[in-house]
Amino acid sequence: MADNPIQEFDASAGPRERLISTAIDLVRRRGVFATSVADLLGHSGAARNSIYQHFPNGKSGLIATATAESGEQMTAFIDHLTTTRTPQEAVDALVKWWKRELEGSDYALGCPVAAAAMAAPDEPEVAATANVAFDAWRRLVADSALRGGLSIDDAESFALFVVNAIEGAIIQCRSQRNVESLDVAAAQLKVLYSALKQA
Repeated sequence: MADNPIQEFDASAGPRERLISTAIDLVRRRGVFATSVADLLGHSGAARNSIYQHFPNGKSGLIATATAESGEQMTAFIDHLTTTRTPQEAVDALVKWWKRELEGSDYALGCPVAAAAMAAPDEPEVAATANVAFDAWRRLVADSALRGGLSIDDAESFALFVVNAIEGAIIQCRSQRNVESLDVAAAQLKVLYSALKQA
């Protein structure tokens, strides 16, 4: 599995792919509303008509597509983690990856899906696309927890809490410029999983 599941910019790619990877990167850094069409064009090197040629809904369509792609990339990564590790090990591996992303970017890079979700209600298509990714991540974690021995109800609630805890911790880590929130989230998720297994 690639060290970085989120698509990176490739200058040799076509304009559509460059626009998508640029949108992912800028939304991770700035959020949806602070990312302008001019920014997307300038950073991607695409011509002005490229956005509407490839994304008839303009910036909203491009951001929704970028959210879907980054969501699918993270879904594949989480699928790999949850099918090759125990639930606790998968959480640890995901947290470790996010800590590297945050520290390696000097806390500039957040989760593109979380950033897209925060565009609601002004960008309903973008927010709806983010929810598709969140649902997929919860499903994968719940399936892993079921295989680990939790009941259906416990597995589903644990999965919801995993996604909420990690996504919330990422936001706090960026704000606080340290990874303590992720470390605490990982530790407490282990405690919760162990308690649910013993219940």
